[in-house]
Amino acid sequence: QIAANEKGVAELRKMVAHFGLGVVEAYMGHVQDNAAESVRRVLERLPDSSVYEYPTDTGQVIKVKISVDRQKREATVDFTGTSPVMKN
Repeated sequence: QIAANEKGVAELRKMVAHFGLGVVEAYMGHVQDNAAESVRRVLERLPDSSVYEYPTDTGQVIKVKISVDRQKREATVDFTGTSPVMKN
């Protein structure tokens, strides 16, 4: 993961050197906007509310409640009840 991040840093530096910081920032903004809109489109297909519980192989439990607000085109992801963070 560290190597992948370092490679990403190096590639970003190359793009900034070649295209300029303003252009790279603008394109990054377009990518983020597109990703956000894609997620909002997926929200239209989700139920209004979903609850999930995932036991892990180390004994912790991940609890997730997803509530969709169709009018705002937003979702709330609530991890209340999830096990505390462990060193493993």
